[in-house]
Amino acid sequence: MRANSLMNLGFTGAALVGSVLGGALVALIGSQDALLVDATFFVGSAGLAAFLPPLPPRAPTSTDAAVPFWQELRGGLRYAASERVPAVVISAGFLLVLFAGSTNAVTVILAKDELNGGDAAYGLLKGAWASGMLIGSLVETRHFINATRSLESARFVVRKVLRYLRDRLLYGRDMSLVNGAALIARLALSLDRASVPIWVDAPAV
Repeated sequence: MRANSLMNLGFTGAALVGSVLGGALVALIGSQDALLVDATFFVGSAGLAAFLPPLPPRAPTSTDAAVPFWQELRGGLRYAASERVPAVVISAGFLLVLFAGSTNAVTVILAKDELNGGDAAYGLLKGAWASGMLIGSLVETRHFINATRSLESARFVVRKVLRYLRDRLLYGRDMSLVNGAALIARLALSLDRASVPIWVDAPAV
């Protein structure tokens, strides 16, 4: 739990700083050169992985016989398909990554069409998202880390978990209006105000 909180804190902090630096680079050197700088940093990040310390050796066991990679992969997929918890976790993670990028395109529409702004409005939306995530991560990280040492933090964590479980039981998903859910809710509100019909039971074509 603590590691997950710190990981999210690092992710949102990097998103906030990266948005600012990315905007500054585009303004200074243009989008093409900014993309080149971005690609260079990706290559550099991959190169840094070569300097990670190796894992400490573990004592050999009777199951350490050499197994081909593809055989291990098939075994892992069979296990994930046969067990409910890993199947749900892997599927949810796949769908999250698959659809997370769509919010980038929708944010452009929201900034330019709904808010009547330009590039600056889009940048402000992205910065606001990262800032909100960072602030929320700081608050939640403090409580999750101190959950076993502070009654206030323990109550915060229990309320969070109970609310999530209630939403899962009643609605089948977390109903917190954050991230993509908040963006979809805002777009739905805009469509409702513009009297645009929303078909929720239309057959697939």
